[in-house]
Amino acid sequence: LWIKEISKGMIREEWIYEHWGILLGKLGEYEQSILFHKKSIRIDQNASFFHNLGVVYQMSNKPKKALRAYKKSIKINPDNSP
Repeated sequence: LWIKEISKGMIREEWIYEHWGILLGKLGEYEQSILFHKKSIRIDQNASFFHNLGVVYQMSNKPKKALRAYKKSIKINPDNSP
């Protein structure tokens, strides 16, 4: 089912990476999570993607990187602030 939806453009690649990043973050696999969030950002510099990257940086005790990601998120979409 996913293959057909991807081929029709219904599921975008960056969202797949983003969801993997979220899942891996919840599992405590922070470095892998960061890699997937960065993949999604390389495709689409979406405010939510930067926000989620900030969350993972914060969870992995990287406050400076978290702050940078949060600032990028807010710069793209000021309404995305917590």
